Amino acid sequence: MTFTRVIWIAAIFGTLISYYKDKKKTKIALKKTKNMFIKMLPMMGVIIIVIGLTFALIPEETIQNALGGYTIRAVLLSGFIGSITLIPMFIATPLAGSLLEQGAGILAISMFMTTLNMVGLITAPMEKEFFGWKLTFWENFLGFIAAIIIAIIMGLILS
Repeated sequence: MTFTRVIWIAAIFGTLISYYKDKKKTKIALKKTKNMFIKMLPMMGVIIIVIGLTFALIPEETIQNALGGYTIRAVLLSGFIGSITLIPMFIATPLAGSLLEQGAGILAISMFMTTLNMVGLITAPMEKEFFGWKLTFWENFLGFIAAIIIAIIMGLILS
């Protein structure tokens, strides 16, 4: 049984238990869920467009050569891309999954996702205004080092 099926079964089972315990609250929750889903539809369209453009513009061989395997180059390149990219996680996560399917390595994907969250080279000038250059530098530098460590650990765990 795939993980997705397990999640669906758990969600349905949980909803049935909730409905049995309190029909009114369950109906309110389902209505809120429907409204959230409708609000997310445009974002899902953005996800599909970004992923589609990525794979239309970048050949699979390029992804495999640049981000595949267990190379320092792949880790550093994906870390640099994650550090300068400003995309929300709801787009980055499916993009990372698609990159993985196209031949990118676990280390590179882990590095990309971690630096996307922990390093902000594009936002550094703004951060400097609030925190100063010294704190901004150390936050980004240590975030990048932590991302390397996390990528290695993820590579060991998931390989």
